[in-house]
Amino acid sequence: MQTAFEINFDFAVPHYEPCPDGRVLYQFADLNENIELISNPESTLVRDFRTLAKDWQDTTASYALNMRRYAHPTYQRLIGLFAKQPQGDVIPLILEELRERPDIWFEALKLLSGQDPAKCAKTFDDAVASWIAWGKRQRYIS
Repeated sequence: MQTAFEINFDFAVPHYEPCPDGRVLYQFADLNENIELISNPESTLVRDFRTLAKDWQDTTASYALNMRRYAHPTYQRLIGLFAKQPQGDVIPLILEELRERPDIWFEALKLLSGQDPAKCAKTFDDAVASWIAWGKRQRYIS
């Protein structure tokens, strides 16, 4: 498991308990108290999304047809992942990805939101701008 930070302790850590939600509870005998550290601040959803999105983008970058990219098993896994999550958790992830690394996330966004603010867009860049503006108006991103 990767951690988001490194901690150097000048004293022994005799006991720790990993929690199901990603927290780790450390018991310091010499301090006689519990200290909670977040060992991985990224949620499972964020981690899974980033892993699958990178895999999909790397695998399908050379595909000429968008329909082949949408039909790719990794994209379908992403759609399955999205379907199990609240819109408010998933849509901001996709919009941030769209803003950082523009790609064809439009079908996923339409599916999740039930809207298509880019339906009149003439270019890819126009579609990206339309979705980002929509995300800001809906307060999914700032």
